[in-house]
Amino acid sequence: MIYTYFVKAISLREKLFSHLQRTPIASQGTAQRRKLEDKVERLGTETAKLKEETMEAMGRYQ
Repeated sequence: MIYTYFVKAISLREKLFSHLQRTPIASQGTAQRRKLEDKVERLGTETAKLKEETMEAMGRYQ
């Protein structure tokens, strides 16, 4: 059950991360572009951390 929750959470974050990467950031204003770039970077970092925590949790419960 926990595994399913984490897989869904990771999947949703990856979809959002992918969408933000495809957003035409170059057409935005400088402040808006910087804000979107920061959001993409933060989301990527959080997704990687969530994946790592999920793998650790799965290792403990197996």
